[in-house]
Amino acid sequence: MDILGEAKQVLQSVAHSATAQADYMKLQARLSSLESEQTQLERQFRELTRRAQRLPCMRQIAARELNVLMERMDEIEEQIAELREEVQQHGEDIRG
Repeated sequence: MDILGEAKQVLQSVAHSATAQADYMKLQARLSSLESEQTQLERQFRELTRRAQRLPCMRQIAARELNVLMERMDEIEEQIAELREEVQQHGEDIRG
């Protein structure tokens, strides 16, 4: 193979590596965002639970809100698990 062919291969390899690294960073950013949202929802969940315990008239309203929060938390937990797998796989691919 001539020098130009070798240079082309090196550049393609570098481009692939950069793309893989960028994808890895995007996945980590999405994971971080979901984890932040999860933390926020958990705080809201705890606050609603406290309010519902203090005010009997709030129980019915809080129950609906808690169900919505719990459904979203379940969705986020599932997405986080999937993203963690993707991040791990991309990390292994990058390390080669």
